[in-house]
Amino acid sequence: MPILPPDFDQYTPFELLTEAESGRIGFDQRLIRSLVSRPEQTLPDLARFASEIREDRLLDLDEQVFDLFRQFNSPAGVPFYLHLLKISEEGIPDELVEAFAALGQPAVEPLLAAIAEAEPDDKGDLVFLLCALGVRDPRIPELLETVLAVDPY
Repeated sequence: MPILPPDFDQYTPFELLTEAESGRIGFDQRLIRSLVSRPEQTLPDLARFASEIREDRLLDLDEQVFDLFRQFNSPAGVPFYLHLLKISEEGIPDELVEAFAALGQPAVEPLLAAIAEAEPDDKGDLVFLLCALGVRDPRIPELLETVLAVDPY
C-alpha cells in the first residue's frame, strides 16, 4: 500500500527514507517537513539510514541525507561526513568544510582519528579541515606544524 503525504508522520523516518530511496515516494517539501518536524526520531533513523548499504536502492540520497544532517547540525552526522570525505575524488568540498566547522568541538576527535588513519597524501587536507573548525586544542597546532614541515605548500 503506498504511503501518501498526509500519512507521512505515521511512519518512522527510516521507513520514509527507505521508501524515497526506492522511488515509491518523492523527496519533496512534504517529506522534508515531516522529517524536520521530529528531530528526536529523525536523527537516529537518519544515522542508521546513512550507515546501511542497501543493494536494491533505486536512488542515491546522499545529497539529501547530507542536507538533513546540516539542517540538524548534530554530531550524529559526523560518521556520514567522514564517509563523504573518503569518497571525495578531488579535495574536500566547501560544503563539507562548512558542515564540519558548524559542528566545531564535537568534530575534533573523529577528525583526529581520521588523520591518524589517513594516507600521507591526504593528511594535509584533513589537518586543514581540523584547523577550519575554529576550535582551540593544543593538538591542532602540533599537527599543523608536522604537516607544514613535510609539505610547506
